[in-house]
Amino acid sequence: MTDTFYGAWLNAWAFWLCLSLGCLGLLLLTHTLRPAWGAATLRAMEAGASTLPLMLVLYIPILLGGMPHLYPWAAPGAHAPVLQHRAPYMNLPFFIVRCVVYFAVWIGLATYLSRSARPKPKAFQARSNVSAPALVAFVLTVTFAFTDWVMATEEHWSSTIFGIWFLTGQALAGVALITLWYTRTRLCSPVILKDLGNLLLAFTMFWAYISLSQYLIIWSGNLPEEASYYLDRSRQGWQILGGFLALGQFLLPFLALLSGKTKRSPYRLALVAAWILAMRVLDLYWIVVPSVRHGSVLPRSWEVMALVIVGVLWVAVFRLRLRGAVAARIPQEEVGVHA
Repeated sequence: MTDTFYGAWLNAWAFWLCLSLGCLGLLLLTHTLRPAWGAATLRAMEAGASTLPLMLVLYIPILLGGMPHLYPWAAPGAHAPVLQHRAPYMNLPFFIVRCVVYFAVWIGLATYLSRSARPKPKAFQARSNVSAPALVAFVLTVTFAFTDWVMATEEHWSSTIFGIWFLTGQALAGVALITLWYTRTRLCSPVILKDLGNLLLAFTMFWAYISLSQYLIIWSGNLPEEASYYLDRSRQGWQILGGFLALGQFLLPFLALLSGKTKRSPYRLALVAAWILAMRVLDLYWIVVPSVRHGSVLPRSWEVMALVIVGVLWVAVFRLRLRGAVAARIPQEEVGVHA
């Protein structure tokens, strides 16, 4: 029962954290490149990034009681040679320190970019100067963080492409979220809709490329400790979910987003964005859950409940942050849009 709860909580927490980090990454990209779509969706990205303090609080139950149930290196009697080799890095005090550093960087960046945009609307160059190097820090911290929080649930398996895999998924989820928000505003611009549709298409293709690359590298290497990851996901219905993700998270959105009609219609683009978010839920489920529990692909009650509980809290903070914000197009001079 305890293992099921903590595994379900980690899965739910990882999905909603990816949504928060996707918004923060896009916010950094917006202040670096200053695209037109960034100006139009700035408030939604700020609101998504502002949920990061909540996600820090929601990880505390795992730190307090879930570590031995989720991470082989933290389990009592963890004497396997590979775990002993990792012990200087994978130990509880250093793990907690890294968690604090990750969230300090993310929350600090989100707070600075959100607050500085209001009292100093003309100082967009200063935000750009911060955001450009901050993107490097963001990529590095996300890579290390999800290695610690998700990949470390596997005792032997590792992947050097794991960080960029999650970064791509976060960007895809973030663009899907701001697309859903933007299609509900009163002043939908056809140009911005096309830009968001193109972003969804680009990240969908890149996600497929990264996922296929990881699979082919592991398949061609044919090493037992690496193949175990896909072997655990090739039985008890997990292989069906994996095949469905290849169809649902790549092929169907790819074909839909190739059409200009989809990117001209707020309704159609919103449907595609909602579908992509649903696929992101299943993708995180396929990545996280087989590593923390054995059994069939059918979700347990705790897994559904945890996803809903964390989701309700996340959406509440997101909506609270959006309250009073401008729902229509943000003035271009606020972020210094490039022509």
